Order: sequence, then structure tokens, then C-alpha cells
Amino acid sequence: MITDRKGIPLVVIAGPEELERGELSVKNLRVLAESDDRREYLNARLGQFTLQRDELVSELKAVLKEL
Repeated sequence: MITDRKGIPLVVIAGPEELERGELSVKNLRVLAESDDRREYLNARLGQFTLQRDELVSELKAVLKEL
């Protein structure tokens, strides 16, 4: 099983392209940990979504409640 050593459930990606569009990408690392096939996870972008910067806090709270 692939997991983060520190038990971090989510990663927020704020690269230059995302910032230019006013967006952030979020990856749910627990979905990756539960996936049997890492390649399938990466290709399908399971557990990954994009949101507007001003939605970050409310969306992360919602996702964390589900974990």
C-alpha cells in the first residue's frame, strides 16, 4: 500500500499554471493508498480535482469530513 509516511491525507498543488488561472489542484492521497494499481490512479487522476482559490477552505473541510 502506498501511503504518506506522516499520514497526510491531502496535497494542494499551486503551480504557476494553476495560479495564473486562479485555481488549485488537490490530490487525495488516501485514494492513492487504497488503489491497487498506482498507474491506474495516476492515469485516471482518481482522487484529484481542481477548484478556484476562493473555494479552497470550504472544499477541503468537506473532503476531510468524508475521510
